[in-house]
Amino acid sequence: MKMLKELLVFLILFSLLSGCCFIPRPPKDYKFSNTALLKGEYKDIFNETAKTVKEMGFRIRQADENSKVLRSFDSIINPAYFYGFFSHNDDDGYCDCGAPSSEWVYSKKFVQLNIFFIPKEEPDLWYVKIIPKFYTFKYYDQIVSILQPPLERRKSVVGCKSMGRLEEGILDSLRKIFNISGKEIN
Repeated sequence: MKMLKELLVFLILFSLLSGCCFIPRPPKDYKFSNTALLKGEYKDIFNETAKTVKEMGFRIRQADENSKVLRSFDSIINPAYFYGFFSHNDDDGYCDCGAPSSEWVYSKKFVQLNIFFIPKEEPDLWYVKIIPKFYTFKYYDQIVSILQPPLERRKSVVGCKSMGRLEEGILDSLRKIFNISGKEIN
């Protein structure tokens, strides 16, 4: 009886202490502004945006003034990120990837920036909208490979939700140059 009691206490404590690691959690939704209304010539706003993105370490994949789109190559934003039985280095503040179930691990965080320039009716007023695509890779944990679902791949992509820090950083830099009375668009 005593051994059964100890086993029960151990199982309860184990479940409480590690329960978050066994129950998958989807990424949370965050509220923030990813759009700013800027005043200036389109070419100046476009070029300053490209400069800001490059200074932040992103490589530009598409910078087409005619289509009013700026895109970056996929970039690693947190190479040390690991979320398995325990979370490691998940303090970048850029995105939330949720939590994998116990048999999977998440590794590294990536982002691709998509920036759109939308003209307003008045001359020299532009909306700049930033839509990042955050993701991580999901790997099957080799320690318990006998439990792997037979039809699921050993590696796949998991979408993450932005926390707004990256978008706000870029837009704040642009507002310092092209701001019109602090107006923001949600």
